[in-house]
Amino acid sequence: MTMYQRSFCISIAGPLCLSAFVLVGWAHTTQAENNIWTTRGPAGADAYALAIDPTAPETIYVGTASNADSTLCCGGVFKSMNGGSTWASINRGLPSTDVNVLAIAPNSPSTLYAGTVNRGVFKTVDGGGTWNAINNGLPGGTLTVYEVRVDPAAPDTIYAGTDSHGVFKSTTGGSTWLAANAGMETASVIELAIDPTASATLYAATSAGIFKTTDGAETWKLVAFKFITFLTIEIDPQTPTTIYAGTIDRGVYKSTDGGGVWKQTNSGITDFNIRTLAIDPATSGTAYAGTYTHGVFKTTNGGAHWTAANNGLYTLHFPESVTVYWMVLDHVTPRTLYAGTPDGVFKSIDGGDTWVSLGVSVNGGIVSLASDPNNPDTVYAGAQSGGVFTSTDGGSTWGGSMWGTSNPGGDFDAVRSLAVDPTSPHTLYAGKDGSGVFKSVDGGSNWIAVNTDLTDLNIQSLAIDPTGALYAGTLREGVFKSTNGGDSWHPANGDLTLTSVYAIIIDPTMPLALYAAAYTDGNDFGVLKSTDGAATWNSIGGSPYEGIGAIAIDPSAPQTLYAGAGGNGIFKSLDGGDTWANVKTGFLQVNALVVDPATPQTVYAGMSSGVLKSTDGGNTWSAFNTGLAGGSSVSALTMDSSTAPNLYAATSTGVFSLQQAAQCTGDCDTSGHVGVDELVKGVNIALGSVTLDQCEAFDCNANGHVTVDCLVKAVNNALNGCEMPSPSPTATPTPTTVPCGGLVFEGGCGF
Repeated sequence: MTMYQRSFCISIAGPLCLSAFVLVGWAHTTQAENNIWTTRGPAGADAYALAIDPTAPETIYVGTASNADSTLCCGGVFKSMNGGSTWASINRGLPSTDVNVLAIAPNSPSTLYAGTVNRGVFKTVDGGGTWNAINNGLPGGTLTVYEVRVDPAAPDTIYAGTDSHGVFKSTTGGSTWLAANAGMETASVIELAIDPTASATLYAATSAGIFKTTDGAETWKLVAFKFITFLTIEIDPQTPTTIYAGTIDRGVYKSTDGGGVWKQTNSGITDFNIRTLAIDPATSGTAYAGTYTHGVFKTTNGGAHWTAANNGLYTLHFPESVTVYWMVLDHVTPRTLYAGTPDGVFKSIDGGDTWVSLGVSVNGGIVSLASDPNNPDTVYAGAQSGGVFTSTDGGSTWGGSMWGTSNPGGDFDAVRSLAVDPTSPHTLYAGKDGSGVFKSVDGGSNWIAVNTDLTDLNIQSLAIDPTGALYAGTLREGVFKSTNGGDSWHPANGDLTLTSVYAIIIDPTMPLALYAAAYTDGNDFGVLKSTDGAATWNSIGGSPYEGIGAIAIDPSAPQTLYAGAGGNGIFKSLDGGDTWANVKTGFLQVNALVVDPATPQTVYAGMSSGVLKSTDGGNTWSAFNTGLAGGSSVSALTMDSSTAPNLYAATSTGVFSLQQAAQCTGDCDTSGHVGVDELVKGVNIALGSVTLDQCEAFDCNANGHVTVDCLVKAVNNALNGCEMPSPSPTATPTPTTVPCGGLVFEGGCGF
């Protein structure tokens, strides 16, 4: 909170001519509704606000920070419908901004209000599907809203606490607002509390003390401490005259007479900056206080004494300093509570005795990715802040903690690269920028440093060949190689003096052939090639310079390479790097490139502002960001090993995934017949994964695409010169259905 694709060529044996070109019963795949990015956790942002659906407590909403002034971005609202196990971004219509508060209408839980920084109030009536600004009557310009509360007795009545403008009230569900701040006009209202038994009575925690109204905010009266800033205020639902209030620097105050008299109740509290309070509605005297630096404190005796309740609760960089912005209790099961922190959402199911992290919540974002080549459901994510996260269900849920054994080295050095050993899938390597290479033999649960003879510990890239040989690209001393699982290393720069090596890729058909994106002592960035397992390197002719930071290889045609140049676009080579063509110009910061192994004409580029996609081998590109948080910087891309590979993106706001639509190569419209257009489409898709000289008969126009005439010619050539009969201009052929070599053709077969 501010405080403030598969390859095929048609091969037909025997004298078969096609006369109608409608195939029946060819296998098809169904087009799915996908190709939309899905977020995999409220990652990379402070969890400022929390709200629970009162009718379905497994549904939780989280409001996060944009942090536009740091490496993070985007902010917005996330939603979970399973108690925090998985999350979805629900920001359509909501700008990139901090969300300070979320409020649910008690009579219509699909209606939510969001108070934001500088953008006023937004409303959704479909559970976050779409948001609309509702600022009519609020002060113009940039209005920060700290608080939104809905009257439980009159749900169209809403109160908004603002920065320096007091309280505003709407009786029309937010359609219009009127100032309701008589007596506190210029105060910053940080939190409001509504008496559950008399909703015209409200209390306001402000920058200038505590105010109270008994007439629905027509008038306000200062009831406590004009010169103390209060950040939070809550009413005991069992005894509404009992109020708790949290301050800056002065801890917790309590009143038992409706705000008449206040007393400090700080016994046991070690941080007097109280950011949030939550009161157990079922257990008298039980309350929780979230602090700025010392996590959560709990009282079971009405505040007479508080004890720390932080087991499992952590903060990324300072384990002894835990910030809690917001807490909310499950009113059906009050011992279940949630805490919003700078490192995402934590959950306790035992009244705060223990806490677990929900989802990937990584301050600074995810900067590296790797997928298990033998198990497409297993994905690894490396964090800017030092940890490695593991998902075994395709990114739906993640394990790993920024503290403990899943953080290689236990430091905060960025995990710049990850590599999975194809010969031993549970063996994983992490390259950290500053502390070297770490190895796990249990899928990322535990790590050991493997840095013997590795003289540059600033690891920028890792690669493993099919035999298990490991390569590390460093920041200052080029390439190192290990042939014993990292137990020892030796320089592998040949005659070149290399400094920075930002990417290494290996030819899948020739394990000794490597390419590296490197900065040499000649002050050139470019692509280097080795054909002898990094014993020697050559700067390949025509290599593009100007900051090559990403390279990719077409697995179906390894002579085809792509290189991303910072500030100079994307380049392509068809001859193993001897010559290059600029296929995407412009001032582009290309951080990652990946070729779809299922449809190699499809290439993705991770940029400083989202993803570009090409479906024609790089000839044309378009933005591919639907569902991706606006403005997300994509630092890594990876695809899993499934038949229709899923694509994962590492971003400043965490991990996003994209389930690709399977390519239809048959009966796309599920009519039971394969038409000419569908047949041509299928062959064209296949041509995307093979070189044209393999299937050149299908491309008689030499344009990279198959047309009906080319397809007819190719099939007839395969039938040893059987010519296509010319149709009679007057006769209307009578379709017949005849089985032909396992396929069925309407119009019959020529024998």
